[in-house]
Amino acid sequence: MRVLLMVVLLLTACGEAPRGAGASRVVEGAGGRLAIGEARAYQRPGTVTDYAHSHGVFLVTHADMLVALTDRCVNPRHGGADDAGVRVAWDDTSGVFTCVVCGWTYDSNGLPQSGGGSERRTRSLARASLSPAGAVYEQPGTGAAGGSRPPSDDDTESLLDTELVVDPRFVFRQERQQWSAPGSYWALRAARAGSGN
Repeated sequence: MRVLLMVVLLLTACGEAPRGAGASRVVEGAGGRLAIGEARAYQRPGTVTDYAHSHGVFLVTHADMLVALTDRCVNPRHGGADDAGVRVAWDDTSGVFTCVVCGWTYDSNGLPQSGGGSERRTRSLARASLSPAGAVYEQPGTGAAGGSRPPSDDDTESLLDTELVVDPRFVFRQERQQWSAPGSYWALRAARAGSGN
């Protein structure tokens, strides 16, 4: 009984309060899976920084899409690896992510900004996997679990009612043309026939 109480207290102390009504949370250690609640909590455009420190992700909403950008700078001087430990921070005033070590900047989509230094910036911040809670799919091109697919019906309410989980262990890269793959984003509105969305 004492061990169970210690586990409950430990899990309660980890992470931050979930966002949105009815939100739940999954804590499997820093960088592990994170339940972020219903998609409807993220309809308003902007950047949520609540999970950057605990799980290394920023939740960004643009138009009708939610993405989870990782917080790792991709400057090759940091070793080139996403897990090199060099983080970016969100600057709400300027609307950019900035590396706290080298000063590289990325726009709110995670795309590299020009200027500063002679290096050609071709890599973007990675997108972490977004999936419905409880669902596990194969990540395209890897054979690894981590991707997701939206509900099969084309109903916006179903998309918004879906409980989402972010998993920063599985990432999608823009320079590898993976940003259109299932799991690299979550649609916040159903596609309309003939709309191109």
